[in-house]
Formats: sequence, C-alpha cells, structure tokens
Amino acid sequence: MMELYLLEQLAAIARCGTLSAASEQLHLSQPALSQSMKKLEAQLGVALFERTKNKLMLNDTGKLTAGYAEELLRQEQDMIERIRLHDQARHTSCLGSCASVPIGDMVPLLTRFCEGMAISSELKNTDRELWEDLDRGEISVYCGA
Repeated sequence: MMELYLLEQLAAIARCGTLSAASEQLHLSQPALSQSMKKLEAQLGVALFERTKNKLMLNDTGKLTAGYAEELLRQEQDMIERIRLHDQARHTSCLGSCASVPIGDMVPLLTRFCEGMAISSELKNTDRELWEDLDRGEISVYCGA
C-alpha cells in the first residue's frame, strides 16, 4: 500500500521544481527526500526521475504520477471535510425560517427536545430558499411563515 506522505513529497517536488526547494518546503533533508522518492519508485515499479550527477528531474512518468498524486491529495482533503461535516450534522440541528419570531420561539424548544445537540438557526428571505436548503440537507427543521 502506498503511503500518502510519499505522494505529498512527490507533489511538492513537482510544485517546487527541484529536490532542494521541495526539501526546504517540507523541512526534510535532501537525502531523506531522495530516499523517499526511491521508495516510491520501488513501490510503483517505474522510474519517476531522470538522474544526473547533481540534478534530479521528473521524467514524463513522474509528471503524470505527480498529477495523480495532487488529485489523490485533493480527494483526501475532500473526504476529511465531508466526514467532519457529517459528524457535525449528527450533533447539530439547524432551524431555518423566513421570519425571526419563530426562530426565537423554536430554538429554546428544540434545545430541550434535542438534548445533547447543538441548535443553529438560519434566517432566509423566502420559503423557496428554505425548501432548497431543506432539500440539500443544510437545515433539518423548516419553520415557514
């Protein structure tokens, strides 16, 4: 199984352009970063770099791999955000209204009814906006006019 830190390091090399700049950005020594890239190449079974005496450059396969690495890292961040939002939604009820009076009356009632949950409220201009938010799951209680 490939470790994400290897993909993060490869992506940093691609972004920075040089092993030296990437090692500085990642706060790693150049030899440690070089070893990580050899490990990644061994795991993939392909060469990702053109190596000369004093230079390490991504080859075409390395550039392609760095692009995939960036995408996987974006997906990882998206996954983390969605998981956190899901967990937050399990502990929060959001009341939506287009009139401020029902919110003021309903929040204390919901707080007692939904013990242990946070209650948030959202004021919208129209019932249509509230229905759209309810449909998307952004609010869990609708209090229309």
